[in-house]
Amino acid sequence: MMKKTLLSLIFATLISTPALAADPVASAPAVQSNAQTQPLLHSINSPTSPPEIAATAYIVTDLHSKQTLASNNADTPIEPAALTQMMTAYLAFKALENGTLEAGQMLTVSNAAWKVEGSRMFLDPKVPVSVSSLIKGTTIQSANDAAITLAEAIGNGSIDEFVKQMNEEAKRLGMKHTHFNNPTGISSNGHVSTVGDLAILAAALINDYPKYYPLFANKSFKYNNIEQPNRNLLLYRDSSIDGLKTGYSLPVPNPPKRVPAKAVNCSTGHCRHLIHLNFTTAEK
Repeated sequence: MMKKTLLSLIFATLISTPALAADPVASAPAVQSNAQTQPLLHSINSPTSPPEIAATAYIVTDLHSKQTLASNNADTPIEPAALTQMMTAYLAFKALENGTLEAGQMLTVSNAAWKVEGSRMFLDPKVPVSVSSLIKGTTIQSANDAAITLAEAIGNGSIDEFVKQMNEEAKRLGMKHTHFNNPTGISSNGHVSTVGDLAILAAALINDYPKYYPLFANKSFKYNNIEQPNRNLLLYRDSSIDGLKTGYSLPVPNPPKRVPAKAVNCSTGHCRHLIHLNFTTAEK
């Protein structure tokens, strides 16, 4: 009998959505980002008990008021799987903003990226690829080869250096229970996070780099004549859903894990984001 583990995160935030560029990566200016992310506030006392949720861990946070509305085991260690790539994307957006990377910059694909397991955009070591394509591969396809190629570029050729930056950024954001071992989310001993910490990271993506957020809503991305759908199937089931990421990891000898995260938004004006994240283990 196989156990299936689900992870989901719930956020609610009331924001004003400005007009966004059709291709936020390609149009990104190379300027220094002054984004400052504040840690989420502590839970508030509710006059009524939160509804029972069949989840080992979950969190519901209103980003507008920065209050946690409901949670359970928010600090319980879990495998973040491909939600790890939210941090990879966060650092890539930061690199675009400070000029370390440019959207049209062409990068060489290493053998390590070419041979990586899991989801891929099927990069070729003989064919340079643009930063713009790599970011789309990461945000839309959860492509491990794209994540590694970006990591090597930002880490000056060293994945270890990039992972160091990931953990430094996690500490700065207030992700106290998170430790990253790689930029992909491939299962690794000690590669852990919590639903509370992932809520902080998702909030940082939305608040610090809002012009890049629409990338997560793209339903597909085509590279080298291979079109792959967004791994977040919720985008196909509800037109109001606009992100954020899904992930799947198959640790050995542990059971497989399915990790969805989503955001619900309106089309114009004041919008309410809902990112749903909980952690559930169920018999299959």
